[in-house]
Amino acid sequence: MARPQYVDMYTNPYATGTNDGVPNNQFWIKGNVDLKPYIADQMDFGLEYYFNESSLLSGAIFMKDVKNFVTFSIEEGVPDADIPFDGILNSDELFWTVQEKSNGKSATIKGIELQYQQDFGNGFGSILNYTYTDTETDPDTYTDRNPFLSDSSKNAYNVTGYFENDLFQVRLAYNWRSEYMIREIGAYGNRLHGDYGSLDLSAVWHVTDYMDLKLDANNLLEEGSKQYGNNQFQTNFSGFTNGFPLYEYDMARRIGLSANVRF
Repeated sequence: MARPQYVDMYTNPYATGTNDGVPNNQFWIKGNVDLKPYIADQMDFGLEYYFNESSLLSGAIFMKDVKNFVTFSIEEGVPDADIPFDGILNSDELFWTVQEKSNGKSATIKGIELQYQQDFGNGFGSILNYTYTDTETDPDTYTDRNPFLSDSSKNAYNVTGYFENDLFQVRLAYNWRSEYMIREIGAYGNRLHGDYGSLDLSAVWHVTDYMDLKLDANNLLEEGSKQYGNNQFQTNFSGFTNGFPLYEYDMARRIGLSANVRF
């Protein structure tokens, strides 16, 4: 069990999309102090086989019954006269979309996890993980009418190779996940994020007993982010139409070098 986040219970409304040149694109967004606590009944079963001191094969299955996760209700076409907004509106901004945080219906999550870790000796090794996740909830829970929980990919894996000794530690990892739902309040709306993978490098050099140099490099291949509309109903003149290319971002390669000194 977990309590709702304070930001979801915050009742002071706020507006987005006002005075932006797009008619009737403004949203009036409210929290809800009556949100129920997040509850999940879950079961996990796993097996692990250690075929030497630092290598293993493992598998697990999991099932979760989730209740009271936070979503939002929506009311469209609310006249401007019914909204206590004190800011500036264009002359053609006459109607609002009101969104209020609410609890969703129950949902199920089930899947499997597999892991293989191998120590090849002389400091070299590898780690492989794969997760399959299937989620389901009532289609009416979300305004896009997709019966899948937010931020959940059906398939995900990572492959890591490493070298470690008393002087150096180096890890190269590729992490990938299949498409997943992004659901936000306001003008950004609900959308489908395409599959995404990132190649990352981390390294540590133990220069002395008192100082380490560390290198972190993220998204070495500069993989971008692509997002698509995913509404399961007709949405004329809207980027949220199912399959419509909505957003695309160039994601930067990030490299950081740091030193840790111990006294």
